[in-house]
Amino acid sequence: MINQIAMETRDYFLPILDFFDGEVMDFIPCLNTENTGMIAIEVKFGHGIHFVLYQTLWRGYYYATRNGEQISHTYSMSKIGKDTHINLQRFINDLYSGRFDKLKTPTEKYLKYIEDNNLTSYMNKTRWNQVFDIIRQIEEQTGHDVFINYKLLAEEAEDGYWTMRGDEDLPGINSRYFQWLKLRPIHVTRVYRGRLLEDEYTSENHTDIFLEKISKTNIKYEALEDEEGTFIIYGYK
Repeated sequence: MINQIAMETRDYFLPILDFFDGEVMDFIPCLNTENTGMIAIEVKFGHGIHFVLYQTLWRGYYYATRNGEQISHTYSMSKIGKDTHINLQRFINDLYSGRFDKLKTPTEKYLKYIEDNNLTSYMNKTRWNQVFDIIRQIEEQTGHDVFINYKLLAEEAEDGYWTMRGDEDLPGINSRYFQWLKLRPIHVTRVYRGRLLEDEYTSENHTDIFLEKISKTNIKYEALEDEEGTFIIYGYK
């Protein structure tokens, strides 16, 4: 179904939009029948920037990319109307005129941040995958979630801790952007004892399991002195 909807979007807009000297890329059908979104139109311009119109089952989105990375905001269109192409054409005009030429890709931003802060890399994709595998193994073995917190390069750290399952952004993050990750292999249970009594807290410490598993890797970690039971793994330091 998504192929049909994307093709209908493509057939509607291609004749009425002016891409100047941009090269309209071939339509690549989606082979996964469970996918709910795909690229309907992609146009490559001479200065290396692409216009992308991404179609889902519910609405369309358009944005600019360079080197396969998004550099502009994402703009949505809930349905195709008689004036929809006007907004699209304005965006294409801005793109063609060079409005987005100086915008940096995420990779370019992170590389500048690394250089400006004199950071050294300690991790790679394989090692980060090992870290997340260890967390999953602890959760499967104990039946309890491991709480995490992480900071991405060039972004502010967030307060508090959360779980991998509850983090919708985590699967889409490129592992090269993790500046550090904290994990706390301690499960705390709150027991409600009635309106007149204070809640009771019990904890299960799974630190031994974490240390046993990570000792079998070459991953460096540190125990945080100011956060009991918490470990930190640096991607950059």
